[in-house]
Amino acid sequence: MRLRQVFDDLVRFETELWNAVDARLRSETGVPLGTFNLLLVVESTRACRVNDIAKKLAITVGGASQAVDQDRTERSLQAAAGLGRWPLLDHFNNDTWITQACRSCPSF
Repeated sequence: MRLRQVFDDLVRFETELWNAVDARLRSETGVPLGTFNLLLVVESTRACRVNDIAKKLAITVGGASQAVDQDRTERSLQAAAGLGRWPLLDHFNNDTWITQACRSCPSF
């Protein structure tokens, strides 16, 4: 088997696995897998910053920031999980906004 075929099969398997887990999680909890992953990072990281989310999920800072904003507004996670953003008083860069989740989030 050629290396390219192995790589293609691996990527396809990962996509199918993600879709299956996402579908089941959505049906049982109403929460998509991407949002669930974000919440796991926020919950496990004290004083979690957007940079922390980007690093732990291996995505860009812009992608992490967008995910937090999307989850806060479109899915009402601010109300459901206490997700919010507050500026750090000693920093002025966009990537130093802090993201926190309540410690009483529902377990999935």
